Amino acid sequence: MSKDNLALMKKSALLVNCARGDLVDEQALAAALSKKQIAGAALDVFQNEPPKGSPLLGLPNVVLTPHLAASTSEAQAEVARQIARQVIGVLSGERYENVLNMPFTGPFSEMKPYLKLAARVGSLSAQILDGRLTRIEWDYAGGPEEYKEAVRTALLRGILEPVFGREVNYVNAQRLADDRGLKLSRVEHLADAAHNTISCRLVAGRKSRLVVGALVAREWPRIVQIDGYRLDADPSGDLLFTVSRDVPGVIGKIGTLLGKAGVNIGEWRLGRDTSNKLAVTLINLDSTIPPKALAALRKMPAVVEAQAVRLGHE
Repeated sequence: MSKDNLALMKKSALLVNCARGDLVDEQALAAALSKKQIAGAALDVFQNEPPKGSPLLGLPNVVLTPHLAASTSEAQAEVARQIARQVIGVLSGERYENVLNMPFTGPFSEMKPYLKLAARVGSLSAQILDGRLTRIEWDYAGGPEEYKEAVRTALLRGILEPVFGREVNYVNAQRLADDRGLKLSRVEHLADAAHNTISCRLVAGRKSRLVVGALVAREWPRIVQIDGYRLDADPSGDLLFTVSRDVPGVIGKIGTLLGKAGVNIGEWRLGRDTSNKLAVTLINLDSTIPPKALAALRKMPAVVEAQAVRLGHE
């Protein structure tokens, strides 16, 4: 509000500034008030704060107050409540409000099942692949396209947490990937994707692993493919991943070993490839398999690979 703009105002006008002090030329406003060019003004922000020596001080048709709305007892109580609600929302994974540098926006409550699936697909992929990651390929099929960036970020978060051995969040996931020189490439039709699927292929040197997850009824995450093996597994909690020869007695021997180790089996999901006589399993466990039992499992002649997996931070 300059001298010229003040001159355009009616004589009955009242000017109120409770935004920023530099929006108003105080010298020009004081002159306009003194000449009754406008009726009055009210300000709680000033070009210099406190407004010592301001030409507005002492004028009869101006009201000046400190900019203290946020410091009232009512405001402080409400700020405390808002902070508590937002912290609870983030820690519970329910909502993310006013997060600085969030790489995606959108209705978090509606996106949450997709983010949950993406994080678990990424985490499972990273935990069952040995070696240093060199490439990440991913695809997202059948879900709302506006969720794409959120799904990508959640997938990256899931991949990096096992790599770094600590929590990775939505804000720092991309920076951590950049620091390691990791690039995500979206590859359409990465897998024979059905509706609401998220696919991830990780490459480490000459090794690679493809994991495909799907949302059932847009709500329940499932793992539906590992490499070329079809299965239907619940990606949550403690799991045991194995690749074994598809011969009689393997399931019984693995079950017996887990039983002797005091580990209860919740679900056992298996995918077979009769052409190479191999089978992939994801076994949901009620507790983590002890290291000695895992080592014994790996020594079984029929077992090609075995890896303990933990999922479910979302």
